[in-house]
Amino acid sequence: MTSSRHAPCAFALVGVAVAIALTACTAPGREPAASPSPEIASGASVTQAPTARAVPRVLLLTSSGDENPAHLAAQAALEAMAREKDWNLTRLAAGTDMLDQALAEEPILVVSIATGLGASMTQAAAAHPDLRWVAIDEAEVQPSTNLLVIGPRVREDEAAFLAGALVGIADTNNRVGWIGEPGSVRGTLVRNAFIHGVRFTCPLCWLFEEGVAEGAGAEAGAAVAELLLPRYVDSAGAFPSPAGDGALLALATHPVRVAGSRAGFGAQVLRGQPDAAGNLLGEVQVHPELLLTEALPRFLAGEAFGEPLAYSIENGGLGYAPFSTPWITPGLQANLADMMARLAAGDLQIGVNPETGEEQ
Repeated sequence: MTSSRHAPCAFALVGVAVAIALTACTAPGREPAASPSPEIASGASVTQAPTARAVPRVLLLTSSGDENPAHLAAQAALEAMAREKDWNLTRLAAGTDMLDQALAEEPILVVSIATGLGASMTQAAAAHPDLRWVAIDEAEVQPSTNLLVIGPRVREDEAAFLAGALVGIADTNNRVGWIGEPGSVRGTLVRNAFIHGVRFTCPLCWLFEEGVAEGAGAEAGAAVAELLLPRYVDSAGAFPSPAGDGALLALATHPVRVAGSRAGFGAQVLRGQPDAAGNLLGEVQVHPELLLTEALPRFLAGEAFGEPLAYSIENGGLGYAPFSTPWITPGLQANLADMMARLAAGDLQIGVNPETGEEQ
């Protein structure tokens, strides 16, 4: 009975206390207490501002005034890769402090194209093993785990074979001329490869040849070329040297059509000689851009190239320059393209030992 009489009083006191508490919270002159925001209440829900991704820096070192088509093609290939991979590509012109300036940029990759920095690049690559280097057509440079070397070596037996095949396929009287440098392994290699190329496209052709001493100049080559004119040669090739260049220039000024067995022969030797340039059947061309596009991703992924990548038919780095003469018709071009494909696949052999130069 006692507890039942006091129950209403207890509830009444509780109600009064609640009312007082509410009145105190909403009394005039006071603001209601603010509830903590979700971000402050829960530390785990705080969102950090995104950090901008660092754009990799790549440096391209070139020589000012370099108009070599192969080098320009390599530059264009690197620029295309930079756009694809979102690299920050910067070009630096050749200079005495080029490497120091390049290292100050803190790049991930340095690509040098025919700057003459070969030996310096070998030393810089050894001193900076965390940096990747690519040397294109640089002399006196040795590859390493962080240094990729492309060119300048060319498979001269293949280049000579291509020149011989070009001369043979265009010849009209079965009389082909050759100016070589006998007496050395290199001279023997190039001569025999040229002859095999002629035989492949012109089995009935006769070869008339003259030789110059190793290291002879253009004048000596031009003098020897005169000996071929009484033999009525219709087309000719020569050993890639100053003497060979002089011989082909002399022959091309007469009605003899010539083929260059080294890249850039026409632009370097026949420039300013319109009559001679008109007798150029064609020449070989190197493709550093193709080797760079194929090898650079593998190199950046960690693959090491223990040897320089030489320009060859097999790796796509060696072929014919675009033809601009009416003598090499589309049909003949198709035949030469088929020959190239067979060489690349190993179905056709040069027929010369690349080490000794002897026929095999």
